[in-house]
Amino acid sequence: MLPVPSRLCSVAAALCAARDASRVGPDSIFLVETKNWEGVVKVEKGIPRQNGTVVKRSPVVQVRREARVLSRMLEQSLPPDFNIVKIVCFASNNLEGEEAVADDVLLCNVRSLRSTIMESPPGALTDSYRKLVIETLARKAP
Repeated sequence: MLPVPSRLCSVAAALCAARDASRVGPDSIFLVETKNWEGVVKVEKGIPRQNGTVVKRSPVVQVRREARVLSRMLEQSLPPDFNIVKIVCFASNNLEGEEAVADDVLLCNVRSLRSTIMESPPGALTDSYRKLVIETLARKAP
C-alpha cells in the first residue's frame, strides 16, 4: 500500500488472511481489498465487470462483508454509526476511469489509491476512539 503519512498509520498486524489491508487514520478506518484482474474493469450500475462479465465473487460484496466483521470486532471501540471506508483497489491499473463508486464502496486503480484515500470524507474517529481501535486491533492480531 502506498504510504500516506498525513492521513494514515499502519495497524500492528493484518487482521486476517482474507483482508488485504486495514489502516487507521486520524479520523477514519480504511479497509482495502486489492485485486489483480486481467483485462478491462468497468463499473456499470454499481457492479464491477471484468471484460464485460460480472465476476462470480464480487470484490464489492467481499469488502462489505469484511467491513461488517471488522465493525463487529471493534463495536466497543467505535463511535455509534461509524462508517469504515471500504475500497477495492486494482493493482493492474485497469479500472476504466481511474475511480468509481459502487454504493458505499470506492473503487480505484493503485496509482490513484492515495488520492482516493485523501479525498474520502473525514470520519468521526477522535483521538480517544482511535487509541481504543489500535489497542483492540493489536490485541486481536494473529
